[in-house]
Amino acid sequence: MSNAFPWILTLAVVAGLAWLLLPAPAQPRALPSRSAGGPPGAAFEAGLAALAGGLLGARLGFVLTHSAYFNQDVWEVVRLWRGGLSGPGAVLGAVCGLGLFAIASRQPVWPLADALAAPALLVAAAAWVGCLFDACAFGLPAAGPFRLPVLPGPMQVRLPRWPTQAAGALACLAPLLFLLSRGATALPTGVPSLVALLSISLSGLALSFVRGDPAAALVGMRLEALGWTAVALLSMLAFALHRKALQRA
Repeated sequence: MSNAFPWILTLAVVAGLAWLLLPAPAQPRALPSRSAGGPPGAAFEAGLAALAGGLLGARLGFVLTHSAYFNQDVWEVVRLWRGGLSGPGAVLGAVCGLGLFAIASRQPVWPLADALAAPALLVAAAAWVGCLFDACAFGLPAAGPFRLPVLPGPMQVRLPRWPTQAAGALACLAPLLFLLSRGATALPTGVPSLVALLSISLSGLALSFVRGDPAAALVGMRLEALGWTAVALLSMLAFALHRKALQRA
């Protein structure tokens, strides 16, 4: 299926935003609307801010890691429909968008981040599924039981490969199901968002070592691997500082 990625990702984004509009008891640690029948709730507004930041960060990250290509045609930067998004850039951009919203609205960032944890995992899983259908982010050629015949890519080549896209989707869906299974049982503040960030970043890091699609590298590692490492470390550092601040309070 060609061009499935944008459709699948768009459906996941719409579903995630719709999730944020559900009544608070339907989701763990969700923020209620300001008033019944009034403007959308804070979680929905935070979701829009994170979405805007995520799209900007995803594109900017891809452009920076493929600067030689975009130097030939600067206008190609804004042609998002032609593809070219960075996973680590998307996460960092979404975090920045969320942070700016929290500052502007003078609301605590961690409850907002927790409300966005499940939608974030859904969107991340959808991105991997979209890559599976469009034969992007494919795995290295492999033999044995851990292989998957991918759909033909641009060169119409079929090879048994490591199932990176399927593994990435499952790595995001498993923690999503965990968060949903909690129902109304609240986890400690910050835990849902940490679960989401670590699931997305650590699975992206692990799978970067078995990806076969061409990518820029630094010190022998794919740049997205370094990006995912940074996301994971920053997530753990932020959570540690958050827990320390709670203990002092």
